[in-house]
Amino acid sequence: MTEMTRVLEDTSLDDLQPRRTRRLAWMSAGLVGVVILAIFMGVSAIQDRETEVLTALERRTELRAGSRADTIETWLDGVVRLTGQAVNGNALRLFISELTQGDDPELAQQLLQQSDYVSTILASFVTRNDFLAAHAVGPEGQLLISSDQASPLVNSQITAIAPAARDLVAGVVADNDARFTAVRVTDHGMVVDVVRPILELQNPDPTQEPRPIAALIVSMDITGDLARFLEPGLFAAAGERFAIAQTDEHGVVFRLDDGRVDVEDDAATSPPLPFEERASLSGMETVFSSGVELSSVPWMVVAETDRDTALAPLQAAVTTVVIVGGLATIMVAGLMIAIWFNQESTANRALATQFRNMAAHIDAQRRILASVTGSVEEFIGLKTSGGIYKWVNLAFARAFKKTPDAVIGLSDDQLFGHGTAERLRQSDEQILRGLDIPTIEDQLYISDKRYDVQISKTPLTREDGTIEGIVSVTRDVTELVEQRRLREQAVRQSIYALVKTVELSDPYLAGHSRLLSGFSVLVGKRLNLDPTDLSALEIAANLSQIGKQAVPREIVNKPGRLTPEEIVEMNRHIEHALNILKDVDFQLPVQESIAEMYERLDGSGYPEALAGDAINIRARILGVCDVFCARIRPRSYRGAIAPDLAMTVMSDHPDKYDAAVVEALKEVLHTQEGEKLVLVARTTGIPQAPSEQG
Repeated sequence: MTEMTRVLEDTSLDDLQPRRTRRLAWMSAGLVGVVILAIFMGVSAIQDRETEVLTALERRTELRAGSRADTIETWLDGVVRLTGQAVNGNALRLFISELTQGDDPELAQQLLQQSDYVSTILASFVTRNDFLAAHAVGPEGQLLISSDQASPLVNSQITAIAPAARDLVAGVVADNDARFTAVRVTDHGMVVDVVRPILELQNPDPTQEPRPIAALIVSMDITGDLARFLEPGLFAAAGERFAIAQTDEHGVVFRLDDGRVDVEDDAATSPPLPFEERASLSGMETVFSSGVELSSVPWMVVAETDRDTALAPLQAAVTTVVIVGGLATIMVAGLMIAIWFNQESTANRALATQFRNMAAHIDAQRRILASVTGSVEEFIGLKTSGGIYKWVNLAFARAFKKTPDAVIGLSDDQLFGHGTAERLRQSDEQILRGLDIPTIEDQLYISDKRYDVQISKTPLTREDGTIEGIVSVTRDVTELVEQRRLREQAVRQSIYALVKTVELSDPYLAGHSRLLSGFSVLVGKRLNLDPTDLSALEIAANLSQIGKQAVPREIVNKPGRLTPEEIVEMNRHIEHALNILKDVDFQLPVQESIAEMYERLDGSGYPEALAGDAINIRARILGVCDVFCARIRPRSYRGAIAPDLAMTVMSDHPDKYDAAVVEALKEVLHTQEGEKLVLVARTTGIPQAPSEQG
């Protein structure tokens, strides 16, 4: 007779009554404690999930609003640079200088004859760039010349502009800096004026720089451009949209959203606009939003997400927590009731009850384990060494729109298809050989839906150490990968905006950076460079000409050969580029590639006169492709040459150019992609020489 049996036999029902009362009290208290704990943990889990959802939404909203704001700022800067075609024209500067500074009646009569010519130049500039109008205005607000008609020269006939515009012109002339006016809603749409100073052609004091003597007001319709910036984009989330608002000290005075322009006389929303829950700008619904102010104009870019759509993941979490908490409470209560009734059995059945309780406890543990594995989002599966699934959790089965029992007995080929199964089988074989493998990142197509996943695998071993199966845990990271793609897209858009800025300042560089990027990446693939080097090549090629922004325009666009002094100044564009990019963390060797792309194998390059293997392979590729792209397109001092002749220039100088890179470029030129790039280089509009431009 066991010790437990003797105790039960020595215990009477009278002795058990107080114990039953105490047990009932403790069990009731325990059940209440479990309920309170479940409620506390559920509320805590919901709050954590809410914080997680709102934090992710805040990061995304601020990133999207900031990205759109940066793009608009870059576009506005490009518009300012575009107006330089007019304000830097010698004909306009000479006309304005003589008009505002000369007092000779005969000269005035000559200028009157030239006013139609100058007005025609302004009209051509307006038409060519899709502007509405352009007006040259004196510092006192007098209209000097217009794109639609010549202005009279007699002071008594000069027409004055509005007082607000007169003050803006006076400020631009005084500060020698460009400014934008506020938006006007007209019959043409949303109109903005760009005001830029016009410098005298030559300062009477040769030791001083030319002074601002007037201003050019260029009017443009921005309705279509702003509507394009508000398009949600390929990776927009559900319920997400953008709006642009113009603000003053009283708040929002107009807004552009969903293609509509609304004017408001009195609005309570005013910058800055931090992330929080509020009424949308349209006032029709509740949203989560944040706004980013622009520095060039009094605008604010607002990113909004519908509140119900944003909180949808939270509602799912609440449902899950309630179900799991309820099931856990029911199981604990059921376990306590089972224990109570078992303990209420007679002493003669106590031993049997003990075993039944043990079985019930084991079954409860099994159900708890099943509940836990069924509630997690990760896909968990157990395969035999032969690749057949013996067990899967609920999330795994639901992804295939099956029950767990329906998945058991299937293989990866039957679930994913042959191609994906082959990739998964390679890591399975490593596990079966006893090797440790890192977490695998892959793309899986399950029920016609693509998942970006991270897969962790571990062996299931017997007591003797032999492996009888493989446990895999697959985590869905599609949202994280999508966010990474959005960040990469924002970086690429910023890079393309910088490239566009360079091209606007130098028409002979239009398309050069993108052409260089296309050839460099194709050559890098031909030379079997890894993805990191290919990414660095693409970014470095697009940014390689950014340093020429700091080189004087008269040197960059000089039609003839450069003097030795000008060559030295031109070669400093590498130094300027590295200064511009020094604080940008690409996490790629972009700066190193740009720094060495003008070095040559024989040491004749710049800026460090590196030679041979001291020049990295990316720079050698960029150097060869840059020379080729520059040769097949025109420059201010020469025309374009044929691709075969351009290749001969480099083939004849193996001491300067890497022969393997040159050979790879030759092979690329005979591919379909290479032929397309050459065709683009030939058919892209050829800019006029400076002497031919108006």
